[in-house]
Amino acid sequence: MKKANHDTYVGIVFLLFCGFAWWQISKLPLGVGYKDTIGPEFFPGVMTATIAILSVSLIIRSLWRSAREADTPPTLAAGNILLRIAFFIVLLVVYILTYEPLGFLLSSAIVLPAGMVMLGEKRLSQILLFPAVIIGVGYIGFTKIMMVPLPEFPTHLF
Repeated sequence: MKKANHDTYVGIVFLLFCGFAWWQISKLPLGVGYKDTIGPEFFPGVMTATIAILSVSLIIRSLWRSAREADTPPTLAAGNILLRIAFFIVLLVVYILTYEPLGFLLSSAIVLPAGMVMLGEKRLSQILLFPAVIIGVGYIGFTKIMMVPLPEFPTHLF
């Protein structure tokens, strides 16, 4: 029997996280006024399902690659990628803690480029352009299309 590589372990950990998150999401109360709109469980549910799908694909890719290349470690397991992922998770916790006080736009404008640099992106154009597009699409999608209010920009700071 072949030993599983780091990708398999990371995928399993994320699947366990998704199971816990789904359990917690199912306990969210459906507040008043959500009859005709998206409820509080929608966005966390979509994110959890996406993470679960990507985790399963990571495990499948890892097992497939291990079967094909018995002597070559997978690229994700090489180097300090697990340390980077751990720091990225810490960055996400910082994002959660700063989301309300700093607002969606400012906290996202800080965290997204920082996460890209942390995960190894070196092209300045990508570090500036990608977060701007993602933040813009996310803001318009939530506030204009789905009518979901986001934390406001903190005008008292400036």
